[in-house]
Amino acid sequence: MLSYLRLCLANSASLTPTMELLKEPELISSVARHYIEKLVSENGPVTAYLDLALELLAANPSKVPLQCILEIVAGVPKLSAVLFSKLDMFKTLQHHNKEDVREMVAQIIAVVVCHSYDTLQIDALIHDLCRNLKDKPLEQQHGFILTLGYTVGRIVRNHLSQAANRSELEKSCRDQLSPRFSTATSLVIDFLFDSPHPLTLSAACLSVGEMGRCGPLLDSTGNSSRAVEKLLSVVDDVKIGSKIREKAALAAGYLSLGELEYPRRKDIIQHFLTATQVFYCLFTDNFPKLCLFYLIPYLAGNERCRNSIYNRRGSSLRRLGCQFTRKSRSLDCERGRFCRT
Repeated sequence: MLSYLRLCLANSASLTPTMELLKEPELISSVARHYIEKLVSENGPVTAYLDLALELLAANPSKVPLQCILEIVAGVPKLSAVLFSKLDMFKTLQHHNKEDVREMVAQIIAVVVCHSYDTLQIDALIHDLCRNLKDKPLEQQHGFILTLGYTVGRIVRNHLSQAANRSELEKSCRDQLSPRFSTATSLVIDFLFDSPHPLTLSAACLSVGEMGRCGPLLDSTGNSSRAVEKLLSVVDDVKIGSKIREKAALAAGYLSLGELEYPRRKDIIQHFLTATQVFYCLFTDNFPKLCLFYLIPYLAGNERCRNSIYNRRGSSLRRLGCQFTRKSRSLDCERGRFCRT
């Protein structure tokens, strides 16, 4: 029933309802946002829809009800107030036995906390997560790392969404938010270097990428390059699983989006261009998207950031894009499959 209602929501938002669309909650959320806001203003059935999803979630924690909830509250964050009373339930699900459940729960907690907690409550939550992180079972560590990444990322993005000069906003972001969140950021980055299990390394890649996508990385060490250097070494390490290496590639690309004057942007692109043969054997169809689309700053969500960076570096990025396209057409995967761009 909930899947059918999700397709109805997509259809009302002028999307073509297909089963494949259900695998893209981000698309439904972004496109349906204005329609959901209209329903809220007209006292439509949005709250009843959330209540239905919450009932199923309580009975059977799974991907379907979480996708329904995430689509609504991520698109219209003010509706997160409906979930405030259920926050303890979501915190319990941080150590659920399914990885995808923990990831979506972390995103939901980040939305609810950022729009319902005051500054002191947010700081207390972050402190509590950091304090208990290394003493918990593996699944809970995974959930806590993701919650830290998504929460800090959303707070940074909210700070940068103000109507002001982007460079000044980034400077004030470092000055005002670093004292509060640099310890948490550094703790997550440390899991890139010293993860007790591939699961925590995977979570660290996702979290670092999310924080980097939303704004400057608030690393307490002051070394802005250590995260990207480690991510690129993970991508190059053939002993690590391909899914984790794919997440590391995404994270490295995301780091170049959040910061206006990111010093390693061109280095990241060049690294991928010089190592294409290795990556193609892993990612084949996905690699062009990971190493080109996610690295071109005009795809960043922030309009001001996108225009400023693209106008300044557009020609060099286009040249790199053409170089990548020519190279990708000429390479054959070691498995004997032609690698399409």
